[in-house]
Amino acid sequence: MSIPSQGEILRSVSRTFIKKDTKSQNNKKLTPWRIITYITTFFIPNCILRLFNMSNPAVQQAWREKVTLCFLIFLGCMLLGFITYLMNILICKNNNQYIYSNLENAKLDREVVFINGVLSYIDNNSVDVIPRTNITPFIKQNISKSCRNNVINLKNAILKKDNFSEIGPIHYTYKDVNSLGYIIIDDKVYDP
Repeated sequence: MSIPSQGEILRSVSRTFIKKDTKSQNNKKLTPWRIITYITTFFIPNCILRLFNMSNPAVQQAWREKVTLCFLIFLGCMLLGFITYLMNILICKNNNQYIYSNLENAKLDREVVFINGVLSYIDNNSVDVIPRTNITPFIKQNISKSCRNNVINLKNAILKKDNFSEIGPIHYTYKDVNSLGYIIIDDKVYDP
């Protein structure tokens, strides 16, 4: 028995003969994946694919599957981006940050003051205060001598926590801290 040369192996008829695939007949059957690929690529009919030398139906289906996979990856990325960046906005709708230097331009429902770093609405019936001021130094103090007509007119009322409804914490920029003469210790702003 002789061993065939490499040239004979390459020219062999059995090597170049393509057997008819029995699975190719099943390719015409519509499966859920095939339906999804047609839905995803409905805007590109087969006649356009033939213009780009994709005349074989198997090649056209492979191209449709590739485009569908790219589209599904894109949708997955969009979903991940939504969960990462936009879900916080939807779940925490009222999570506003009140920055001290922007309070003058802020649109708030009522007049506000800040007490111990917290922005609070004023109960208009009980206390008259100059709006958007820090009244922390006047809490639990006798202020009759130090603030005659400047900041607070109590109208025979006492500053109670019930007179104010909290909105949220006040945030300061470094520019605010420098201009007010405050200090920062462990990420907290203090009035010395």
